[in-house]
This record gives sequence, structure tokens and C-alpha cells, in this order.
Amino acid sequence: NQSLFLKGWSLGCPPDYFSKDGQAWGFPVMDPEKLFNKNGTLAEGGKLLFALYRKMFKENPGGVRIDHIIGLVDPWVYKNGSKPKPEEGAGRLFSSPEHPELSKYAIATKEDLNLEADSDSEFRIKTLTHEQISQYGALIEKIVISAAEEEGIGKDAIICEDLGTLTYPVEKVMEQFNLSGMRLTQFVKPETPEHPYRGINTEAKSWIMVGTHDNEPISMWADKMINTHEGYLHAKNLADDLVLDVSQKEEYIVRLTKDAKALVDAKLLELFTANAQNIQIFFTDFFGIKDVYNRPGTSGDQNWSLRMPDNFEEFYLNQLKSNNCVNLASLLKRALEIRGLANKHSDLIKKLDELSVQ
Repeated sequence: NQSLFLKGWSLGCPPDYFSKDGQAWGFPVMDPEKLFNKNGTLAEGGKLLFALYRKMFKENPGGVRIDHIIGLVDPWVYKNGSKPKPEEGAGRLFSSPEHPELSKYAIATKEDLNLEADSDSEFRIKTLTHEQISQYGALIEKIVISAAEEEGIGKDAIICEDLGTLTYPVEKVMEQFNLSGMRLTQFVKPETPEHPYRGINTEAKSWIMVGTHDNEPISMWADKMINTHEGYLHAKNLADDLVLDVSQKEEYIVRLTKDAKALVDAKLLELFTANAQNIQIFFTDFFGIKDVYNRPGTSGDQNWSLRMPDNFEEFYLNQLKSNNCVNLASLLKRALEIRGLANKHSDLIKKLDELSVQ
């Protein structure tokens, strides 16, 4: 029903690292006034979205990953026929109280704005009340979470992609509703010991990974780190987190700084020794495929088209023999040893030893 969409506006992405003009996705924007009635119940648009999410959870009982969770909390919209740039009228739908056309939908007030930050900055909003956060999270609470609960699925099965731009409203909504985010170790800033993507700093409820469909495989990342200062900093952190014997740390750092395969192995091992209780490994990383699935900010046949060969079992075994893919049994054994659980699970250690040899 076209009447449910906000006329003249589309959903996109503001100027960023990948595109200085922003990314014009061309997706229609649900009219906020058609989502909820004044008493907070679902209006026509809200009922439609609720039905769609319920269908999605019913068909995927194991859980659902929601890409760009910011789009359900603090979406960036732009005028049809224009670029998704602030100077061409674009802005965040619920965070633009100063905007001549979007102000009527604003949850944040002018007093909540950090006027030193541009309208497309993730630091634009500086303060919010509990009530405002609830308003930002209305779609999450009343549609996404409620639809999941209708199908007997808890919040733990909802994985929110909170990578990239993370505005204050998104951060507070995820905190208020205790949602699971993603921690991408490839994006760790090694000079920051407390960085949230470092394995030892991750929260138990979060999902940890070395890469996603939007990143180069960890093997390609490691190739770029070898014999660089940044690579040394990553190696030092990994040594601190993975090596129990202090006398072996320096040797381990040198190895990770010079050996790409060793660095890949360490980054994968970090996943299993992290605080996060959930792990995701993208197929290019698991099978050791040195090819990119998608390059953000670009379009063409080269994106979204990479596939596994139909003889994937044979392919995996060949990769395993040449130490070019994930040796899961070996990683699990070493993770148990680092966590100090080897003696407690001696039978499992023995079985993992047998499997890793195969």
C-alpha cells in the first residue's frame, strides 16, 4: 500500500568512508504516522510490519540477524531525486529537530543536539531521556521483539548488526532492550587496550567474528598486516591474550608479525577464548577463500555472487591439508587449554586431538 510510505523520501546511507556522496539505496520509508496510533497501539503500517517480522521468525526459528539495525531506530532518509547528503536535504528521520521538513517526526529536541557535530555525524545526539529512548525503540519493542515472542523466540535469537555508524539513540536502545550486537575483531584498534571489539573486552551476549560479508577475508587482512607497525600492535595484544607463558610472548609476537598464516590462526583462536558466548565465521574465512563477497559502496556483478564449489567437502579437506582453512578441532582444543579447562575436559581434548589429526 503506497499510502503507508513517506512520500518523496527514500532510505539510504549518509556520506561515509565508502561513499562521499552517500549511498542511495532507494528503499521506501514507512510513514511514522502510519506505524502507531496515538495511544501506542499498532496502526495499519505497524500491523503490516508486525506480520512480516512474525513470518520471518516463523520461517527462521533458530534466530534472525537484522542488518543495519540503525534503520529501525535512527534511519537516514533523503529526498527522491537527490543525493543522500545533508546539503541536499537529507537527515535522520527521528533526529532532525532543526530540519524544515523532518522536524515533525523528531524525537530528539534541539537541546539534545551537539551543534559542533554535523547532522550526519554519529555524535550528533548527545542526550536523551528514558522516554525518548523508548520512543526510538518503539519499532524494536512493539514489532520486532513482540513478533519474535509470538513465535516463541527470545531476544537472544535476535542478532543486531550494529557495525559501522552507531549513533547515540541506537546505542541507548540496544542497551535499554538488552539486545545482542556484533563484535568484529578485524576492526579492533590495537592501540586502544579497552577497545570493544577485542576478544577479552566483548560482552557475553554479543556475537564475535573475524569478518562478515562486507569485509575482506581474514587471510587478506593478515597479508596487509605483515611487517607493519599496526600488525605488530595486533600481535602484541594477541600475545597478551593468548599466551600463558610469559617467556614465550616475545617469540609469539615476532612470529605473528612476520607470518600471515600464524596471524590468521591467532585471530580465529581469539574468537574461542573471548568473553562472547556466540561465534560466527563467514564461509570465506572458514574455508580459507581469498576472495571478497561484497565491497561496501560499490556495485556490480562482482558483489554478492561468490559461491562455494559443489565439492565443498573435498575442497575443505584439501584446504585443511595445506593449513589454509579453519581447523576447528585444533582451535577448540587450544582454546580449552588457554581457558584452563583441559584437565576438566580431558576426554574431549583426546577426541579433539584425534579429529585435528584427520
